[in-house]
Amino acid sequence: MKAALIAAFLCVTPLACAAQTPDLQKTRAAAEKGDAKAQYAMGSAYYLGSGVARNLKAARHLYKLSAEQGLAEAQMAYGIFLLNGFDDVAGDRALGIKWIHKAADQGLPEAQADVASGYYRGVGVAADGVEACKWETLATKADPKYAPTLKVMRDGLSPDHAAECDARAKAWRPAKN
Repeated sequence: MKAALIAAFLCVTPLACAAQTPDLQKTRAAAEKGDAKAQYAMGSAYYLGSGVARNLKAARHLYKLSAEQGLAEAQMAYGIFLLNGFDDVAGDRALGIKWIHKAADQGLPEAQADVASGYYRGVGVAADGVEACKWETLATKADPKYAPTLKVMRDGLSPDHAAECDARAKAWRPAKN
């Protein structure tokens, strides 16, 4: 299940799939020089075992390097690693959500939906229906596939809380990286 969550996210972005091209050597060289996009792409290659032997430790390390440079997709991937735990590392929900939140703050819809889920369920953060609704509203604006979840969240709010959700979503601005 954990592997499926990351795999589903990882190859939906062009950066992740770049590691699957014949330019793997160029990608690896760029990653070694500190290029955040290349580090993310190589992390995805190691996670998926695409062109290289599957190595979750290497994937996690490369995602962390890229995430620390502010790449939203890497922040999301690293956050999922931390949230769920893999191999020799136990999960750390609070730290995982923190990294996913950084990606959400930059406007990554998948991260916004995951942060919403965290607030809705109280995973890694205190449960907060209004904050969950805000993040799911933002994700839905970017991608309507999140609309059914948003409806469930909004249905559980009072009219005042729904209005607060709308106000927070309207006031939100993406973080600059």
